[in-house]
Amino acid sequence: MAFWLCGGMVAKMPQGENTIMLAQIKTKLKSIQVDIKNIQNIYQERFLRFDELAQQLQQRYNRLSIVRLLSFIVGIFLTIFLFNQFSPWVGLGFLALFLVGFIKFVFWHRDLLKQSTHHKYLALINQQELEVLNHQFTHYKAGEQFVDVHHPYSLDLDVFGAHSLFQYLNRTSTSIGQEALANYLSHPVSL
Repeated sequence: MAFWLCGGMVAKMPQGENTIMLAQIKTKLKSIQVDIKNIQNIYQERFLRFDELAQQLQQRYNRLSIVRLLSFIVGIFLTIFLFNQFSPWVGLGFLALFLVGFIKFVFWHRDLLKQSTHHKYLALINQQELEVLNHQFTHYKAGEQFVDVHHPYSLDLDVFGAHSLFQYLNRTSTSIGQEALANYLSHPVSL
């Protein structure tokens, strides 16, 4: 008979149940390994998808930059032509309509650049998470400034510094976020 803890009490477990429990633990560990491979595949697929989409949006943005320049030049020439050939009111009316349409086009064009930049960052995030899964997380800040020599476990357990728990967990982008993470790792949680 083996012993196991259940709710803080020690209970006797028959030998057959012990074998079943070990088999369940082994199965669970194998599923965790499969899950890590699935996570890697998910990050890889997302990285490729976001990177491709960012490149497509950037190419589209670049093509439309030329269209934007040409439409502006044509609009100015048409305004001058209408102003001289017909009347100033026709030229001014066309200019007003042209400016409204051109401004909408500029905002739409700017949104393409924002989308491209957004997808570039999404690709970068997924690439960095792939690197973390391969134990390459040195591109994140290590939090050396939070090392406290008087802290009971901060030095012994590599909580801060190169290849530390802080660096492994750190996904912050502001100093306030870094301080909050360092605070969580340095002080016990109060319930």
